[in-house]
Amino acid sequence: MRGFRLVPVAAGAALSVVVAVTAVACGPEHRAASAPSATAAPRAHRPAPSDPDLSGVIERYYELVEGAHWPFAYAMLSPRLRASLTQAEFEKRYAALIAPDVKARQVGPATAVTRIDAKDASGRARRYDETVAFVWDGEEWKIDRITRTP
Repeated sequence: MRGFRLVPVAAGAALSVVVAVTAVACGPEHRAASAPSATAAPRAHRPAPSDPDLSGVIERYYELVEGAHWPFAYAMLSPRLRASLTQAEFEKRYAALIAPDVKARQVGPATAVTRIDAKDASGRARRYDETVAFVWDGEEWKIDRITRTP
C-alpha cells in the first residue's frame, strides 16, 4: 500500500517542479522576448464575407452599451466614426437610457435597423430607431455609421 501512496506524492512533487520551472521560464524576460516586435508583419486582410450575418455583432454592441462597457463598445466603431465622435459624446448618446430593450433586424448585407425602447433619467418612456451601417476592415465588422431618429 505504501508504494501506491508514494507514486502520487512523487508525481505531485515532480509536477510541482515542472510548474515551478515553467513559471520561471515564462517570467517577464521571456514574455518580453516573445512579444511581437514593431517589425512583425501585419495580419493579412481577408475579403469581406459575402452575405454576412451581422446579428452577433449587433447583439454584442448593444449588450456592451446596455452594460455601460463604453471603451469596448466604442472600440467596435470604425476609425472614421471614432474620428467624428469622441468617446464622451458616444457615452452621452446612450448613458441616459435606463434598461434599454433593443430589437434589431438586418436589412441589407451591411445595414441593420434597431428599435430601442427605454426610460430616460426622468422615468419617461422613450423610443429610438437607429440605422446602423457596418464596414469590413479586413479582419472584422466595424460600425461605420449610426443614424438615430427619435
